[in-house]
Parts: sequence; structure tokens; C-alpha cells
Amino acid sequence: MNTSLHIMEAYANLYRVWPSKHMAERLENMVNIFLDHIIDKKSYHLICFLDRNWNGTSRIDSYGHDIESSWLLYEAALLLKDPDLLQEVKEVSIKIAHAASEGLLPDGSMLTEKDRATGHSRETRSWWEQAETVVGYTNAYELTGNGDYLNKAINAWNFIHKYMIDKVNGSWFTSVSPEGVSSGDKAGNWICPYHNGRMCLEIMERVK
Repeated sequence: MNTSLHIMEAYANLYRVWPSKHMAERLENMVNIFLDHIIDKKSYHLICFLDRNWNGTSRIDSYGHDIESSWLLYEAALLLKDPDLLQEVKEVSIKIAHAASEGLLPDGSMLTEKDRATGHSRETRSWWEQAETVVGYTNAYELTGNGDYLNKAINAWNFIHKYMIDKVNGSWFTSVSPEGVSSGDKAGNWICPYHNGRMCLEIMERVK
């Protein structure tokens, strides 16, 4: 799921600067892979891992990936300018955003994931999920006009502003513990300004 999501994102951005028929076909193929295989049609969570025959092999609901995919999927369909596909993706994107709200906490933050088999949740909040929550629910608000989605985005930003941003040395902490303790490296193999930087650019573009 995660690999496919970022391939779709890369294709979408390549298509912006190279709007060829070939790229349109590749991008549409990735959108349809999500619609046909990766999105669980019952829960509208993403299936994290699948075998070669597209059978799900994971019982994890990854809330950050859910909300991230809700807007990246719509972005890809919007670029393709196919009205029927766009309407289908719009409806699905809203359902994914709604499903992702299962991971929201009263303080506005988004949980990492939940194991459906055990009911156990990873309660440490990571920087990237909070960033995607802001963009994803801003996008859901734009698609629906439902102020509840906008409030979710604002609440997530308030959590980020209070806990994730290092106001002394700059940048964002990696994570916040369930007790509200911020910590972690600011750069590494899996950590960089990608999600939070993209969040800022997306919100600047959407609210200008």
C-alpha cells in the first residue's frame, strides 16, 4: 500500500510536467489499483499489505496512510480530468477520510495504527501522521463543505503547534508520547521535512 501510494504520487507530479498519453495511462492505472484492490470496500481503510493475488495479508489499520491517501487519490484523479472517475474517487476519498477519523483523539492528534486482531493501538503520535491529518481533512472540507472536517484539520494543527514543533531549535520532533512528551531525531533514514513541508505548501496553496 505505502509503496503504491508514493508511486501514484510520483506519477501525478510527473504528469503535471509531462502530460502525455502514456503518463495518463500509468497514473489512471495506479488510481484503479487503489479503487479495485487496496481500499477495503467494507471499512474504507487501506489494506496495508497484499500478496501477489491482491489478497490482504494484514490486519493493521494505518490511520495516517488512510488520511494521506484520501487526498493524494483525489489529486491524482483531478489531474486526469475524467468526470466519471473523479466523481467515483471523490466519494471514495470522503469515505476514507471518515474511516480515518477512528484514529483521532480528543486532543486533535491522530493515532499511528490499530491491530484489528488484538485491538491494540500504537498511541505514540508521529510527526508525519499529524501533518497528513491537516491536509487530508482540509481536502475533505473542500470536497464536502462539512465544517466538521475543517475543525478536524484545525484541531490537528493546534496539536502540532503545541507539541510537535520545536520552538527553540526549529523543525518538528519525531513523536509525542501518550503523556505529551515530545522527542526524537529530526532527520534520519525515515525522517525528513517531507510530510510537514508538503503540508505547509498544500495549506498555503489551498487557503490563499
